[in-house]
Amino acid sequence: MSALGGDGEDEDLFPNKLSTGIEILDNPEYLEGGFNKGSVVTLLANPIATAELFMFDLASTRTTNYFTTSRSEEAVRKNLDIMKRSPENFNVVDLFSADDTFDNLMEGLEGVGEEENIIIDTVSDLIEHDRFYDMLDVIYRVSHETDSVTYLYMIKEDGETMTYEESRVPYLSDVVMRMITGIEGENVENRLAISKLRGQKPPEKTIKLNIGEEIVVDTSRDIA
Repeated sequence: MSALGGDGEDEDLFPNKLSTGIEILDNPEYLEGGFNKGSVVTLLANPIATAELFMFDLASTRTTNYFTTSRSEEAVRKNLDIMKRSPENFNVVDLFSADDTFDNLMEGLEGVGEEENIIIDTVSDLIEHDRFYDMLDVIYRVSHETDSVTYLYMIKEDGETMTYEESRVPYLSDVVMRMITGIEGENVENRLAISKLRGQKPPEKTIKLNIGEEIVVDTSRDIA
């Protein structure tokens, strides 16, 4: 179960969807049972937003294939321990230490099973690769063929303009989420907005997240 709640029971009610493992995201006000099977999700986040903690919680609901581009496998697992996350069936594919990023990515994608998670942390590090579009094509194809949900983590400052190459990622994605970071009084505030949801109307409300050892959804105040 995710630190945010939810245990995948909604998948019985929505057979064409995969639960996020996060109860409030899965409810009718937002995703109505989770993401459609085969969905590719872009997560845009400021580098200070600690979005990897959010992704670790998304990983808690099913087998996850975690592709790391900016840290070694050892560093990822150490971060899991520090943040007191312990997702089961968490497979790390180390692209950071790989001699050939493309070949290692392809090999890792070949191992993806039915209805799993694929997390690319970060897709930003792949954009300047000379075979980036080939990588995107295979990622999308594997996600759809295996009915898996893929999360593409892109680092972007709030309000920062995208390059053309960067813009192809959310353009081709089925879902676009943005973690918005700001200051509220003396505290850093993170809000999650879903701006694109293929086949459904995106929710009008954002979700306030309190990020610490656990990510807690703050429902004390909603913003339309």
